[in-house]
Order: sequence, then structure tokens, then C-alpha cells
Amino acid sequence: MELEDWQKHLIVWGIVSVVEIGLFCLCFFVKGIYSVYGWEDAFFISGVVMVLVGLLILVTFYGAFDIFIYGFSSVFSHMNPNPEHVRKDKDYYSYIQRRQLEREDKKPYLWPYFIEGGVCLLVWLILALVSQSL
Repeated sequence: MELEDWQKHLIVWGIVSVVEIGLFCLCFFVKGIYSVYGWEDAFFISGVVMVLVGLLILVTFYGAFDIFIYGFSSVFSHMNPNPEHVRKDKDYYSYIQRRQLEREDKKPYLWPYFIEGGVCLLVWLILALVSQSL
């Protein structure tokens, strides 16, 4: 059963929201500072982490780590005792060509990472400005 695009996007939004809230709660309750400064730290850390995860996904999508992925898959394919196991690509160049064709077909969905991370950073900025005026 194939999911529609909007269903996939809704699932991504839900997962990112749960991770964001969990990270916020972890930062807030582990530190144990229940003043404005604790809220600031939790919003800042969770916002920066979400934006950086989005950037990491973007950089990975454009092939920054392709050599590492190909190298690790090559090592593990040599360890496979199954003689029928054949690699999809004969060399690194054919791997890159196949990955470029796959990239044209499917694009990463990064909006939840940047929007939720940006909202957390915006709330952090507002709280920082308010706490300085206190």
C-alpha cells in the first residue's frame, strides 16, 4: 500500500514535532532551571539541533558523504558469505551515476526541520530580549 505525498509529509511533521518536544523537555528538565533562562536554553538547543539536522540531511542528499556510503557498503558486501550476492554497482563512478538519477526522482522534505527549528530560535530570541530588559 503506497502512501500519498501528503500522508508522508504529515508523518514527517509528526516525527519531527515529537523529537523537537522531546529534545526541549530533555534540555529543560535535565538542567532544572525553571526561570526564563531555562526556557531560553531549551528553545535555543532544540532549535539549533533541528536546523542542523535539516542541513545535514540536505548536505547528505547532495552527495557529500557518498564516498563513505559506498566504501562502507563495499566493505560489508565483501563480508557477505552468500555467493549469489552481487553489488548493484561495479565501481564508484557507476554508483555516483545511479545516485544522481535517484536524486532527480525524489527530493528531501526539509520544511519541518527548518520551520520548527526556526520557530524555536525565534522564541529563544524573544525570550532573550525580554530577559535582558528584566
